[in-house]
Amino acid sequence: MLHWMRRVAATGVAAALLLLVSGCSWTSVAVGIMDFNTSQVKGVWLWRADASGTFQRAARYDFSPPETTSSGEVINYAVTVSGSTSSMSAQASVQRSPTDSNQVALVLVYPRSETTGVYRVSSFNAAGESSLSTTSQTL
Repeated sequence: MLHWMRRVAATGVAAALLLLVSGCSWTSVAVGIMDFNTSQVKGVWLWRADASGTFQRAARYDFSPPETTSSGEVINYAVTVSGSTSSMSAQASVQRSPTDSNQVALVLVYPRSETTGVYRVSSFNAAGESSLSTTSQTL
């Protein structure tokens, strides 16, 4: 992972630890998307490994187009947990690689109800879905 993405991921981990210490069921997921602009990414799926190690969809994140605010570039998104009919809206700061603006890092909120698990992501656009990430996070 690139150095700038590690900093974003560390921020997300710190936020997740703060939320877990407070007893809240919300956690943060650090996501790196290497081809955000060129693939016209519309969102991501969060996948959780089940007891057999097979990854199942855990949540869907639908992105609005990035916008610039007084605090920097942000993405508004809706997250829907698998099996739910309602979604929650949130906002993430867009952190672009200093050497390639096509590479972005986001810290997304995950309303988790299950115990600690291993997660991966895939991104999607109008043409379809990417393969599952090779990198995993324990949340």
